Amino acid sequence: SPTQALLDAANSTVQLLITRPGGGSALCSGTILNDTQPGTQIPYIYTANHCLEADSPPYHPAAMMQEIASSISTFFFFDAVACNSFATPNYVQKFGGATYLSSDLAQDFMFLRMNDWAPDGAYLAGWDANPFTFTNTPIVVLHHPYGDLKKYTGGVMSGLDLLDAPRSAPTGYWRTSYDQGITEFGSSGGGLFTLSSGQYVLRGSLSTGNIFQCG
Repeated sequence: SPTQALLDAANSTVQLLITRPGGGSALCSGTILNDTQPGTQIPYIYTANHCLEADSPPYHPAAMMQEIASSISTFFFFDAVACNSFATPNYVQKFGGATYLSSDLAQDFMFLRMNDWAPDGAYLAGWDANPFTFTNTPIVVLHHPYGDLKKYTGGVMSGLDLLDAPRSAPTGYWRTSYDQGITEFGSSGGGLFTLSSGQYVLRGSLSTGNIFQCG
């Protein structure tokens, strides 16, 4: 059975329904983050930039990013009610959109603040911004592939890759190799966690890759 630490991380994992400019929609995953001020409970969202960004140049200015962020519906607790069950869970949907705070095309991250409060039972995840210092670090990824019920994927950090533009961060992207589960479209932005002092903390989010490894 899952540990309480894993259940807490799962309760910080959300599905994002995003309306595209000019029509159409997209599904991504994200993580609700805590801040450094005790008791504030401000629900920040960490996800992938490409979830809101244009597929090719010209890329969106901040005003367009805000317009898209305002369209976001956030789904909490979209989890399986039991192992091997496909029943619809008692999820919570928040329609209030988000405030755009920061993003980076090359590093493929997006930082938002929900305009609603997170519902009761949601968990605001801790985070660690320090870089990984060695390979084979165990990791857990929590995500919503193809808009499906929340999934767990496990593996290790297996190397560092330099990617082509627009994801051309000079520091590169960590590659993960999975030994349990996979990731798919819709998993983008899902949180990558490591265990620290008995709690799972966010270290980054899914960006790109095949179904058995992701950057």
